[in-house]
Amino acid sequence: MRVARTKRPVRGAKLAAALCSLLVGLPALALAATSPVAAPLDAGAEEPRLDCLPQRTGDLASFLRGQRFAGTHNAQPGAGNMTTITRGSPRWMSGFNAVLAWQNDDCPAFSAFAEHMGYDAVELRDARSGSRHWVLTEKKGPFNGLFVLRAPTERDAARPLVLVAPHRSAPQDVDPAVQVYLASGASALLVNSAHPCNLQSCGGCIMEQSALCGGCTRSSDAAASVDNLLFGLYSALVATRRDVRVELDALAGSVPLPAGCRGLAWLSQGPALPKTTTQAAPVVAEALWHGLTERMGPACACWDERQPGCAKARPRVDTLYGRMGNEEPLRPFDPCGQQATQRSGRYLHIATRGVSPALLGAALSKAVPIPAPPARSK
Repeated sequence: MRVARTKRPVRGAKLAAALCSLLVGLPALALAATSPVAAPLDAGAEEPRLDCLPQRTGDLASFLRGQRFAGTHNAQPGAGNMTTITRGSPRWMSGFNAVLAWQNDDCPAFSAFAEHMGYDAVELRDARSGSRHWVLTEKKGPFNGLFVLRAPTERDAARPLVLVAPHRSAPQDVDPAVQVYLASGASALLVNSAHPCNLQSCGGCIMEQSALCGGCTRSSDAAASVDNLLFGLYSALVATRRDVRVELDALAGSVPLPAGCRGLAWLSQGPALPKTTTQAAPVVAEALWHGLTERMGPACACWDERQPGCAKARPRVDTLYGRMGNEEPLRPFDPCGQQATQRSGRYLHIATRGVSPALLGAALSKAVPIPAPPARSK
């Protein structure tokens, strides 16, 4: 499958505001008036700089693991509390616009938006792979996530794949996500930095009983809320790119492994939709499912659309990230209150237990090929 990629950078305040309004259901004019957006280049202006960030070399996983994380409220009362950042607010929009600046190859704008977010921005060369990444880490909270974007000098050769991990957040959860990101050659990685149960207040878009926290869904649950920077950056990536988006999740240790399996992977494109709705061919899901079964065994990778028993054992997952990744809206759409009306063929939720990051990364690499570069005109 060839995945379409953005041919030209996205430029201009009005366009950015319009894109955001489609994605998050907010008035475009209000966003344009209240949020800083990367300005378009004037004719004849110098090309944006790519070398303005502090340069570092080190292990990407270790660098992220060394950042601050907000634990559960009761278990780590002194570890800090997450601060929710309202969708569409200037700070939230700075996260959205940082992605646009990255797309525009505009390092000074990216650095400025990072500052508005309350984040540090560095270009890190991973010592193991040699690859380069623009990394956003929090200065002192608000525990809204850690973000890795392939450096623009390498972005066009990267795999059109975005990995998002909103469900758990602890230093030990970062390593597998980073390993999958590096092994697959993905373009972006967004990981959570606050435990879903960090705050005691109830909140979020998808309100239900929380098996993890007990009682209600908490406002600190990044997987169920739009009021955090993790969702802001994801919104911008959906608005400006046609990547495959994979939501990484973990199966509980109590989930039994099938006989003969050392690990288990559950795949879902989201809730079932009426047959009359637009549903893109599941080329990526099909390829990934086959790749995992080849590597793990036919009973060890479960895809609810090919194996009905999977859906009975584990209901199809409905998340904000899935609604966004499937809808790819061309009209105002609010994932907080609306279900996706289509399948894009570019979203997958993957929950695993005992699956090595290297194996998952290799399967994703095979399922999501890197498009051939456009032919140069003679």
